[in-house]
Amino acid sequence: MDFKQLMTMREEIGSLSSKRHKESDVSHLRGMSLMEKAYADQFKNKALLLEASDAFMDAIQHNRRNPDPYVGVAYLFLLLGKTPKAIRYLNEARRVAPSHEKARLLLDSILEQQEIDKEDAQFAAEMPQDMPEEKAFASELPVLGRDKDYDKLYDELESLLMEQSKALMNESIVAQPSFDNFELLPVRERSQELNRIYGHIDSQLKILDQEIDTSELRVRLRPLDVMKRRLEMVLNTSADYQAIRDRCQKAQSQSQQLYRQILAINSKAAQAQVEAAIEPLLDECDRIADALDGISNRGFDISPVEDFYQQLIGAVETCQDLLDERGEGLT
Repeated sequence: MDFKQLMTMREEIGSLSSKRHKESDVSHLRGMSLMEKAYADQFKNKALLLEASDAFMDAIQHNRRNPDPYVGVAYLFLLLGKTPKAIRYLNEARRVAPSHEKARLLLDSILEQQEIDKEDAQFAAEMPQDMPEEKAFASELPVLGRDKDYDKLYDELESLLMEQSKALMNESIVAQPSFDNFELLPVRERSQELNRIYGHIDSQLKILDQEIDTSELRVRLRPLDVMKRRLEMVLNTSADYQAIRDRCQKAQSQSQQLYRQILAINSKAAQAQVEAAIEPLLDECDRIADALDGISNRGFDISPVEDFYQQLIGAVETCQDLLDERGEGLT
């Protein structure tokens, strides 16, 4: 086979691969369209869900490196109450695209809810058996009037959750930690709004729990909880950015004072005093490094504050080097 034939074959393979990827995208979009229709029908039409599932599976067959249809299938399994299968497909989406944000958020929400369910079950098991449930939770549960329509309340909450889920899918806020309070303003406002909505829905679900199984509604509440926690983490990390910057600048100012003291060293006693003074500064550098590791472990970028830390480390190392030099010159 000559070079031209090899290139022709390569182009044909590339064209075939491109065609399969396009078919995967088309199938995924068809699945999303069917999900939109099912959403408009409040997921009552199971046939639409089955068609959406077929479309997502077809998208996966055409391109197994496309993470989006895996997330679509996972969401369908969540609606059907088949959490283990949903986790399996989300893990597969994370495998082919480790940085896929929607897969990570949905998987985190499932795992967090499992932990909450485990804690709730443990708490319920430890409750005194002779204590009536109404009295045990009287401080938490609002009291409904006798004429309250539980079914109507269920439908209203279901509709509200559907609206919120759709709003989350179309979320336009890019939530990242920042020093800029103006950039954080929409994040803070959205966080407050989600906390208000989540708190309202959660309190209403506690009311419904007295009469109706709300497990399906709580599944639909999870994405709100995940986004709420995400925005809270962004705001908390932004505060951490500012605290680390301030600590670095304060420690660097202390290192500059030490530098002047080192220049004035004229005895072993003076050297010992400076050595004792530099130890707290080294400890502060270690604590700041731990804080940076904490931010990185939460999945956020540390580069906006890393420069402050590197400048501090440079200043401290300069002090240590000068201290060594001055010590060698002492008799």
